[in-house]
Formats: sequence, structure tokens, C-alpha cells
Amino acid sequence: MTIEELLAIPASKRNAEWLIRFFVVMPDAPLFVLSPQVAIGPDHFPYFQMAVSTEKENVQPATLREVIPHCVKNGMGVVLYAGDDRDARPEWVFSLGNLVSFALYQRFDGDPVDIEQLQKPQPPDNPEPKIMVGTPAEDFLPNDCREAMRKFLVNVIGWKNPRIMLVISPDLRPTRNLMLNVPAEFFRDNQHIQDFLGDLSWFTPPGRGLMIGHPDLHNHIGFQLL
Repeated sequence: MTIEELLAIPASKRNAEWLIRFFVVMPDAPLFVLSPQVAIGPDHFPYFQMAVSTEKENVQPATLREVIPHCVKNGMGVVLYAGDDRDARPEWVFSLGNLVSFALYQRFDGDPVDIEQLQKPQPPDNPEPKIMVGTPAEDFLPNDCREAMRKFLVNVIGWKNPRIMLVISPDLRPTRNLMLNVPAEFFRDNQHIQDFLGDLSWFTPPGRGLMIGHPDLHNHIGFQLL
């Protein structure tokens, strides 16, 4: 099926099979780059604007595969419209994390390792969990993604010295998690923490574990500058 045929299917009839087909077709579907190219979405994140069709002349054609490197390098997602009308509801929105996922794993829905682990049952509470810490590798947290996260934490959140480390534990799902050195006392309440982690997930592949600084690890030497 073409991208036009897939998007013509009403949202109420789009199932898991539709999503698989959409993700297969999407990377190389013929699209158009809108002008201006970048706009800030209602979530306050930047998006590269593309359309399935256009009535305007001299509009640059491109595929999502072609623009993903540019978007990842510049910390942007992609918003897809049916046509030229930017006031219309978008057909689809890709976060930066979706694009990072495709760049790393050739799929938009996350790291296959994370996906497999999230499907496993949560182990029973362990009073003495086993934890290892380290530095996230480039193929786990690419430098462009790190830089976009750093700018968000410094300029939007107001955390002026962001640090990060990789926390690995068989007692967690997923077992590999990115921990920021932002402590619990920085937040108003649990909802504020969840909102923060939700915003941060925009930058990383879906399913990637994210955590705030645990009191026992907050000053750990494993943290490195983001």
C-alpha cells in the first residue's frame, strides 16, 4: 500500500497491522518539504515540516530517510501533514527519539533489546538490588541526542550542570536506564517528575529507561557531563 492509501484509512480502523505497514512504507515514501521548514509544536519541541502532497510549485521533494540525519543532528522531530494546510491536524508526528531509533536500529519504535525486556514480567521487589553503573556508549545515546538533551535541561528546565550515567540492573524493566543527576527535591511532586521524564523521553528511542538521580547514586563518580 502507498502512504496515501494508508492515511486514507480512518483512524478508528488503524490496527497493529496498519502500524507495521505504515512504518515499513514511511521511510521511502515520496514527501515534500514545507516552508518554513521548522516549526515549534504545541509540546514546545522543534519539528521539521513535511507533507504528503502539495499544490505549490517548486517545493522540494524528499523522503523521511533523507531528512532523518539532518533532523537528528539538529535535535528535531518530524511532523507530517496531508497537504499545505498547517492548521489542519497532522497525519503523524515523529519525535526526535523515533528518528534516533530509526538511525540506530532501522525501526521507529525503539531498541529491540528494550522492547524485548519490557515484555518480560517485572521481577519481585529485591531489598538489595544489583546495580552496575557506567558511561552510555555512542550507540546507546548518540552525541547529537545528548546535545539536544543538554540544551533542553539547561535552557528549558534550568538545570545548569546536567550529568548522566548508565544504570544497569536485572531488577529493572528495562534493565538499562539513563539516570540524570536531577534529584527528587528539584521537583514539586511525583506528577512533576513524571512530566519531566515524559518530556525527556521525546529525545530518546521509545522504551528507553529514564530515571532521576537516586539519593544513593546522586554523587556517584559514574556521572559524566551531558
